[in-house]
Amino acid sequence: MTAAFRVRRRAGFTLIEMLVVVALMLMLLGLAAAVVPGILDADRTNEGSARLMGWLQIARQRAIRDQAPRGLRLLVDPTTTNQVREVQYVEVPPMDLPNPDQLPAGAYLQVEVNLSPMPAATYGQPTLKVSNLPSNLQGGESVYVPELGLTFPLSNANPPYNPMPSGMPPLYTLTLLNPNASATKFPLGAAGRYKTVRFGYVRQPQPLLGEPTLQLPTNIVVQTDASQGLPAINATANAYDVLFDPSGKVMNSSQGLLMLWVRDATKGSGATDVQNAGNQQIVALRTRTGATGVSPINTDPPAMPDYYKLAKQFASVAGE
Repeated sequence: MTAAFRVRRRAGFTLIEMLVVVALMLMLLGLAAAVVPGILDADRTNEGSARLMGWLQIARQRAIRDQAPRGLRLLVDPTTTNQVREVQYVEVPPMDLPNPDQLPAGAYLQVEVNLSPMPAATYGQPTLKVSNLPSNLQGGESVYVPELGLTFPLSNANPPYNPMPSGMPPLYTLTLLNPNASATKFPLGAAGRYKTVRFGYVRQPQPLLGEPTLQLPTNIVVQTDASQGLPAINATANAYDVLFDPSGKVMNSSQGLLMLWVRDATKGSGATDVQNAGNQQIVALRTRTGATGVSPINTDPPAMPDYYKLAKQFASVAGE
């Protein structure tokens, strides 16, 4: 073949080909910029829910292992009134026993239920009365009655004094956090009263010595005003303490299901701004068993959704 007919090989790409490749790369980068942040945001919310559920499970296992009340403190962000960004493990000091020797003439607790016209040992709302009242009893603390296997959370209200007939010791009525939640079957007999010297006061929890605070992922919060079943706030610590008793039950919630709303605080105008708030989830905790689960919020029907529907279904399936 002569030089006149020799085919010349191309040394590179033409300008048009390069421009086409650059345009395609810019399109892909644009798509990534639109999609990837949403995926990362969803991952952070998922991670936050997983962390929170894991911390609750660890606190419960510690209570069972130590056979003493243990829990998780949800610390309210000081710059807000309704968001939690960090938590810490807590323990409850040894139980305060008003009658440690269980003397018949010593301090006692009396549980009363209005049984009329209901029969004895029936379902009812209790009233708790004590013969000796500790001077430093605080709201958010509890009364534990081992013979009944029950813990009664107390409210912030000061217990009133009930005058008794001459010659009888005074009785103080303890104000329960939620009498409806404390309603159960009591072996009270025909008089509708149950008296015992075996009881104790569960005191305010304290952070575990040497335990650091645990952080949720960046911008991920527990939205407390959208959560349900939270215990009474610990005003001293500006926190919500979720406490487990030695059997693994939640001992200080006023409802059968604790639902913690997890969201990205930078998305939308609030938790219920579901169109703009991105991925939101609910960490559900069954207070009677300590079982935990995670579900997305429910947005169906859009007009009037029950945001907690899927979390309630978790409790229903689990037998709550």
